[in-house]
Amino acid sequence: MGSETVRKTVDAVDEEGERYLRALCDEHGVTVERIGVRTPDPVLLLALVGLLPVVSFVMERWHDRYLGGQIIDLRPGAEQLARRDRGLAYGYVIVHAVDGSVTVHVQELPNQTFEIVKAVVDAIGGMAGKGVQEIAQIARNQVGGQASVEIEDKGA
Repeated sequence: MGSETVRKTVDAVDEEGERYLRALCDEHGVTVERIGVRTPDPVLLLALVGLLPVVSFVMERWHDRYLGGQIIDLRPGAEQLARRDRGLAYGYVIVHAVDGSVTVHVQELPNQTFEIVKAVVDAIGGMAGKGVQEIAQIARNQVGGQASVEIEDKGA
């Protein structure tokens, strides 16, 4: 039984992102179609066409290489609650708390990394002002052994 051919839509962000994604697709035999631009913030939309496991792999690598990890700042007065950081590898979530930081690292889990990171981010997004112990416990409950959770306490 062969793999199913799929068409997945991806936000390429900008022309640099489009070039990067096209190169990645070329490496793995996935076809790229430019769909258009989404507004009000101009974002290039691309469609990836290929075998399901290959397209899924390319999408994981796209996030891994290009978008970076997630940083969440729950400290009082934080300018931005959540942001992506290209300097932080995809699969990492760093949560800044009032008394330190919590680092969540999702091990290489093809097609699951996004869902695990999203579950962590959704679970801790409303925990402004909480400490690292409580945030780490919530993160551990969300990842269930599929990621490491480490605490860096300011007092340590």
